[in-house]
Amino acid sequence: MRWFASNRWNLTVVLLLAGAGLLVWSWLARSDGWLSGALVNVGTTLLLFAPLLVVGRYIEKRLDDVQASQVKIEQRQEVAAANIATLAEEVSQTQAELRRTHERLTETVVSRLAAARDKDRQVFADVEEAPSHDLLFAALVRAADLHLTTSTGCRVPVHNTHLFLWFETPTTHDQFQEAPDPAEDLYLRLERINGQTVAHLAWPRDQTAEDFLVVLAEAVVRAGEYPGDRSFEAGRLFSDLRELLELAHESATSGSTAALSGVIQYCPPQWAITEMALVSVGKPAGYSIPFSRIREPHWPSHMSGKSWLDRDSFDDAFEAGFALSEAKGFAATQTGPYDEPPF
Repeated sequence: MRWFASNRWNLTVVLLLAGAGLLVWSWLARSDGWLSGALVNVGTTLLLFAPLLVVGRYIEKRLDDVQASQVKIEQRQEVAAANIATLAEEVSQTQAELRRTHERLTETVVSRLAAARDKDRQVFADVEEAPSHDLLFAALVRAADLHLTTSTGCRVPVHNTHLFLWFETPTTHDQFQEAPDPAEDLYLRLERINGQTVAHLAWPRDQTAEDFLVVLAEAVVRAGEYPGDRSFEAGRLFSDLRELLELAHESATSGSTAALSGVIQYCPPQWAITEMALVSVGKPAGYSIPFSRIREPHWPSHMSGKSWLDRDSFDDAFEAGFALSEAKGFAATQTGPYDEPPF
């Protein structure tokens, strides 16, 4: 069969020559009709068969080419499938590595944030547990940096008086200074409910908390508001400040949809006064009365219909917020998620 394929052209030529020769012979032997006819038939058959060999060879060659191409395609498909499988495995490994990287990054960030939160809590706790110029300085700067309090500070009530103590946020006094200088004095002021200043106070770095509280007591005496030594409750000032800072910090860092910011005063247990509004901090958290609407009449009667309301806490916040709004012209530009008309 292999010989036949390799000698197809020679055989074709032989068949053509033989067919032509038989036709010539048939012409020469035309006197013998039977022989001439037989020779014509055989010669014609050979002449017709010869091209079929050529056509068959062409078809076989095309089939061989197609088969060879199919084999190459199959081989390429196998290579491509192997490459795809390898690529898929590499992609899978890359994705797994990215997930591990993201998880490690997330864990690292969460760990660092947790450490920062713990540090903040300790700083705020030290305001009450070990009050000093340096600790208070650090707590006020950190609170303002996180916008837990206003940029200028916050205040707490001086119990058994009508006064409040404003803790001023330390600021830089030099344009080339990146942060407030802890060696500088702390500045505080005694003020009335509407923010009117009664006395300016300074707390030098070398002065103890006890010394400062004595200076504060004398300022309260001069203001005619001193309740007596036993009723002065000086230590509650730092306790109240700690409570305000911790409340704002927890609200701001817990992922709450009603996070507190810019707190001016806390009226426990349910209301806080911020730069923008009176905001509930209990349940529901975030119910807001913006300063732009605090002058609307009948707020107290409207709020008395709330079953969840702590009346004393609300009254303290409303009185102080209204007084500050009237005196300082506070106006809210943002409102809370629970805002509603009073009527």
